[in-house]
Amino acid sequence: MSAEPRGEHVIADYTNYFTRDPGGSGHAVLKIMRTAVEEASNATIVGELLSVFDGSDSPLGFASVLLLDESHMTAHCYSNEGLLAVDCFTCGGAQPTLILDHFETAIKEIAPEIKIGDRKRLSRFLSN
Repeated sequence: MSAEPRGEHVIADYTNYFTRDPGGSGHAVLKIMRTAVEEASNATIVGELLSVFDGSDSPLGFASVLLLDESHMTAHCYSNEGLLAVDCFTCGGAQPTLILDHFETAIKEIAPEIKIGDRKRLSRFLSN
């Protein structure tokens, strides 16, 4: 008997993420994340946070999170290196693969040269 997952986690690493904003467009990415969740799923956003790093204590970039009733979506950026890591974990009917598909289409509008380095799907909360 195979285990049935109750959740799905999709992680993606992007390279060549350079924008005109030296902070990596943290506010724009958070807006794209919010829109991706709202338009590509039935997930419920219950909170959000964005921390923009100016390079003094942490490398230039940002970290952002959407807290979902169903779990979360996060993004972390090292602006000077063009690195962006995004993950989306949901339980129930929301499909993080569709959320990330929507996110990728939109992120290319602010960073057309972005490249997907690696993307993986993981089953979570396996039960028998």
